[in-house]
Amino acid sequence: MYSKKKTDRWREIEILNIQDPDGRVANFLFERGCLGITEDKNKLVLYFDAESPQDIPRQIEEFLAGQNFTKFEVLDHSIKDEDWHLKWQEYFTPQKITDTITVYPEWLRPDPATTIPILIRPGMAFGTGTHETTQMAIQLLEKSLTTGMKILDAGCGTGILTIAALKLGAAAVDSVEIDAEALDNFNENMALNHCQGKMLVQDVTTLAHYQYDLIVSNIQFNPNVALLKTLQQHNFKNPVIFTGILKDESDHFLKIVGDLGRKVTGDRTKNEWAAFLVVPE
Repeated sequence: MYSKKKTDRWREIEILNIQDPDGRVANFLFERGCLGITEDKNKLVLYFDAESPQDIPRQIEEFLAGQNFTKFEVLDHSIKDEDWHLKWQEYFTPQKITDTITVYPEWLRPDPATTIPILIRPGMAFGTGTHETTQMAIQLLEKSLTTGMKILDAGCGTGILTIAALKLGAAAVDSVEIDAEALDNFNENMALNHCQGKMLVQDVTTLAHYQYDLIVSNIQFNPNVALLKTLQQHNFKNPVIFTGILKDESDHFLKIVGDLGRKVTGDRTKNEWAAFLVVPE
């Protein structure tokens, strides 16, 4: 997970002896202004604005204790911006998503044997290919997309799924993101991959139309449900890839899918996350 904000100093907070497979710690941190998170074995490394509240470590400790975490340790540091990108280089390595698609950090030369390389500049937004939901979305995209399709990328973030769709042969992709702070990184990544595209800053459920051959939605449970209901209202008949759904939420999501007269024709699970390919009955 990566920051969406540009600044010249960062506050780095480490939580030692902890794992966060279901994302509940990450959700708590982002609600309190965390700008980026990396996970490394039994450690979380967090990045906050240098001017974030001084009692953030205390808030983290109280939350973890309340969630029955034990033996953790919270360390607070400050780092300069020039060290920020070096930090990401410790964690961001090439991610082979499928037999044909590998995501590379911008500072590495792609392996010539890679059929579809995707270059990503980390440090400004979530979405580098390291997260399970991104990987599953790309895998289902590769199976579902045929040349010439028009695609909607709902919650496009860094643009990684937009780039994947274009490189897989999509004729056009409409990239929609509610968070305007992702725009710069989206444009950087499009340029790195020599792709043409534009990010629309808007709630994806408020579009004027949904005339797409395929939609990919890598957001969270509630926005996914809102999009599903919106598509039902628009009588959308084509496939939709939904991810960003925790496995614990899957049964609830699938019930809503069924109640809306739709069914799942493909799925993926990885660690605590699930993805579904949904079509009308």
